[in-house]
Amino acid sequence: MVLRWEVSVLRCVEHEGCEGLTASPSGERHGVIIPVKVMEKVGTYRFVLHFYDDYADSYKDHQVKPALEINSEWHKWQITDVGFYYDLNGNGNPYEDSEKLHWDGNDPSNPKPGEFSILRQQPEGNVLYILAHVESPKVPPPDAKVVVWLRTSATDQKGIKVTLRYSGACPQGNNRYHFHKPFGQEIVMVDPPNPSIDDKQIQVHQSPDGVAEVTTYDHATDPSSNYLDSEAIEVGLSGYQKRGRARDDRGQWEKNTPTLPTMLRFLKAAGVEKIKVFDPLSKKEHELPVKNQADILYYSGHGSGETGGLLSCLDKHPVLVSDINPSANWKEDLDYFIIAGCSVLKPDSTNGFAWGNATLKKGILKGLCGYYGAAPSDGSGKSVSIADEFAVFITSNQPPKITGDRVLDAWLEANRKNNSEGIAYNATHYWKVVTEPLWFDKVEGPFAWP
Repeated sequence: MVLRWEVSVLRCVEHEGCEGLTASPSGERHGVIIPVKVMEKVGTYRFVLHFYDDYADSYKDHQVKPALEINSEWHKWQITDVGFYYDLNGNGNPYEDSEKLHWDGNDPSNPKPGEFSILRQQPEGNVLYILAHVESPKVPPPDAKVVVWLRTSATDQKGIKVTLRYSGACPQGNNRYHFHKPFGQEIVMVDPPNPSIDDKQIQVHQSPDGVAEVTTYDHATDPSSNYLDSEAIEVGLSGYQKRGRARDDRGQWEKNTPTLPTMLRFLKAAGVEKIKVFDPLSKKEHELPVKNQADILYYSGHGSGETGGLLSCLDKHPVLVSDINPSANWKEDLDYFIIAGCSVLKPDSTNGFAWGNATLKKGILKGLCGYYGAAPSDGSGKSVSIADEFAVFITSNQPPKITGDRVLDAWLEANRKNNSEGIAYNATHYWKVVTEPLWFDKVEGPFAWP
C-alpha cells in the first residue's frame, strides 16, 4: 500500500507549526509527525521525501549555477588553448597558429620572431591579439562565441572579460576552431586614469604613476661574479614595487617574478609586469611580460670606457645609448639609470656626456649614476656593500645633501664610504668621489658639463 502526504500540512515538532520543510544556506532541522494509524501492522515501512528546488540560480549546495543567455543555444565547446599572438610574418593576419608569442626561447643571442616577447616593447604597440582554439564535435554556428578573462599582475589585478567570436576552422583540423575578436575590435592597453572596460580595453601604466618601483639587470658571467648586489638593491628597497628582473643564467629565468634574459629589449623596457589571458573553466592560460617602466633601473655588468657601451648583453654588445634610444623607449616612467660597470660615465663626450645628452638634457631622466673609473667587483664584496648602503640612504638614513637629489646623494655617499670611484649626473652638473690614501675620500663638484 502506498500513501501520500503533503509535507506542508504535517506538524513540525522542531518549529511547532505546519510550515513545510523550509531550507536556508546555514541548514535547517525538521521533524514531522506521520499519522500512527498507517503503521498498525508489524513490518518495514519506507518513507520517500520528494523536494522541489526553488533556487533557480544556484545548486543545492548554494554554489552559483551557470546560465545561458535568454534564447541562446547550448553547445559542447571546450577551449583547448588560448594565448597572445602577433603578425610576425607581416602578412596582415596575426591569428595564425605559428604566430603565438613566447616569454622564453632557445637562443637569446639569436632570438627567433615571437621568442622572448615583452608586450608593448617587442613586439611594440598597445593592441592585444588574443586567439582561442576551441574543440567541438560539429562546426560552430556563425554567431558562436566564447568568453575568457584578461588581467595584469600590477595595474589591473581584477581584469576584464573578453568575448571571442568564431572565425573559422583551425588549419590543424581535429575538430578545432579559431575564436578571436573581429579585426579592428581588439583589446587595447590604456594608461590610467583611462578605465578598464570589458571587451574593449585594459589598464597598463604607461606614464609616471606615483608608485616607487625598481628593476635590476645583472649579467654575471665571470667566475667571481654573482647577483648579490642586484639582490641587495631589491631587498634594500623593500618599499619599492618590483618590476621584474633580468639575469643571464637560464636557470634563473621564470615567469612568476618575472625573471627574463639579459637582452637589449629588457634595457629598453626598463621594467615589466605580467599580463595573463585565461579560461577559468578549462584552466587554459597564457602569460607574458608587458612593459611597465620602473623608476630606477640598476645595471650590473661590464662597461667600456672606449666606446661608452654596456658589454653585458646576450644579443647586443656593446650596447650604446643610441641602441637603447631613450627618446623612444625611456619616456614613460624611468627616472634614474644606475650603471654598476666600469668607466661608462667617465666625464667625456664618448661616455658620460653621451649618455647625459641623450637622457638628462632632454628631460627624460632625473639622474645618472655609475663609475668614471673601475667599478667594484662582485668578488671583493664592495658592490654588495655599496648596494646595501645606497638602499639605506634612499629609504631611511639621510645622506649628505650635496646635489639636491637624494638618489644622487645616496649613490655618492655609498661609494665614498666604500672607497670607490662613483659619479653622479643631473641635467647640468656632475659630482664624483675622489679616492685618497688612508680612506680620506671626498666628493668633488659640482662640475658643469656640456
